[in-house]
Amino acid sequence: MSKSNPYKLNIASIPSGVSEYDFMLTGDFFSHMGNSDILDADVAAHLSITHKNEAYYCSFILKGTLTLSCDRCLDPMSHQVDTCYDVTVKSGPEYDDSTEGLLVIPDNQASLDVADMMYDTAVLTIPMRHVHPDGECNPAVAGLIDSADDESESDEYTDGPQD
Repeated sequence: MSKSNPYKLNIASIPSGVSEYDFMLTGDFFSHMGNSDILDADVAAHLSITHKNEAYYCSFILKGTLTLSCDRCLDPMSHQVDTCYDVTVKSGPEYDDSTEGLLVIPDNQASLDVADMMYDTAVLTIPMRHVHPDGECNPAVAGLIDSADDESESDEYTDGPQD
């Protein structure tokens, strides 16, 4: 691993067999990756790389918690991450990630930055709409939303055509 970038692995120096790496993905990690929607994070990432026959079989396992804003009340909420991602890395004439599960890096590239792969793996677990379970939203905001919903429903019945 590089001291300046802990997510950059010197892939050329990985011996044949299995190598293991562990990372902690915190709020700072997601902030540095440009994601302001994740308020905080505590995700353990384990990477197992099997180097065999000029290929690197990478298996990521991510487990932990992301803190997000609830889409309904805007209060912080926890989102559990428990996922995995497998990718085979090979070298070739140029960078190519167009094939699912295969990443080709240029022959002259000796390192592999795994930050993007871990980031994408974690972020893809977040549902499009993330809200607290029923009854757990901020009661004051939930009350305002409910009263606004009640008003719009009563408007639907009074705004229609009159006989």
